[in-house]
Amino acid sequence: MNRAQPDQPKWLELASHYTRAATDRFALDAGGYYDTLADQPDLFVRVRGTYDGAIPSANGRMIHNLLDLYELTGEPGWLDRALRDLRSFTDPLERSGAGMVQMQGALLRALEIAPDRIADKAPPPRSVTGVEPSAEPLTASIETGTITFVDGVATFAVTLDIGAGYHINSHQPSEAMLIPTELTLVGADGYEFAVQYPEPDMAEYVYADRPLSVFQGHVLFNTTLRRKPTAAGPLPTDAALLLRYQACTDTACLPPATVRLPLSVEAD
Repeated sequence: MNRAQPDQPKWLELASHYTRAATDRFALDAGGYYDTLADQPDLFVRVRGTYDGAIPSANGRMIHNLLDLYELTGEPGWLDRALRDLRSFTDPLERSGAGMVQMQGALLRALEIAPDRIADKAPPPRSVTGVEPSAEPLTASIETGTITFVDGVATFAVTLDIGAGYHINSHQPSEAMLIPTELTLVGADGYEFAVQYPEPDMAEYVYADRPLSVFQGHVLFNTTLRRKPTAAGPLPTDAALLLRYQACTDTACLPPATVRLPLSVEAD
């Protein structure tokens, strides 16, 4: 049963107007709301805040607002939007519901208002893997172990095994402010180094406005190491490859990391 109408209908009209305006500017079609407007030059990702701190989460409060409007007006569109938003947060609610009190309260209200519409709807699929992130985000190695030069040229592969639930940006990220994955040679003056990066995946994440160019799973970098005619001698013993990357899940990113891969070379 709907609540009584407010004494001053203009306030209800204003509430409806501003809720629609917020939805137009911040909402995702799949559900939930970004914390910022689109196309802000000082941000490289848009996030959907869910956790309650000193200030309640905006997403939690917005769903309460939608339920309020449904109870005050009886308009089914408000309830439809609230349920869509709740379903988009199925995974974080299951994993970290204790930190999402506002959202938990909105879920309880929705269960009271429309229990049949929640019970018979399966949650949408996870945006990436549908599994919890593994303990190790990435391991890297030189495939052959020992590098062999033939006529001053060595070709070999570097393998990356990216943990379940993680991805890393490709060597050419979709956004200028994202950290690219780069493989470089250090400690080897007199040598040229080239990398053939594989074709990246284009994947969608809740914090990005458009698909991102990423590497996932098992990845192979084919490389070529060439001795210049001016090289004074064999490859130095302290020569190494540096792999720089940033591992992310579908909701957050770890700090950038660098892996050092020493080069073991057979004399030619």
